[in-house]
Amino acid sequence: AAPDSYLGNFWRARANSALDPETTLGLAKPFYEEVATLLESKNDPRYNAALVECYSYLGYYYLLAIENPALKAEAKANKETSRDYWSKILAIGGVESDLSSSFFALFLFIAIAIYNVFVNVKQSMSGAQS
Repeated sequence: AAPDSYLGNFWRARANSALDPETTLGLAKPFYEEVATLLESKNDPRYNAALVECYSYLGYYYLLAIENPALKAEAKANKETSRDYWSKILAIGGVESDLSSSFFALFLFIAIAIYNVFVNVKQSMSGAQS
């Protein structure tokens, strides 16, 4: 594969994601990060669907990392990082998919809202337990 091809790491990410279906180990994370970095540098809309896949995985990974006791000190940063990835998906817009763009944007808006409620409830619960 060419050095500027994303496909090798993209399929490695997918394979590792399948090996870690609960995303507890984050096996696909480094590969999706590499793919996202490479595709962002290309700045070509042909790669938007692949970027959405990368951002979706990474956003979900960092959402789960908020609850990971081993990463408790990084919870606030993980919350922001997760939100950033979901926002990047919204910024892409016009993603080729079976869903219309407006439905896709609405879905992501609802997902971000649910995420914010989840984080606020967890913070409230942890504050009440202290």
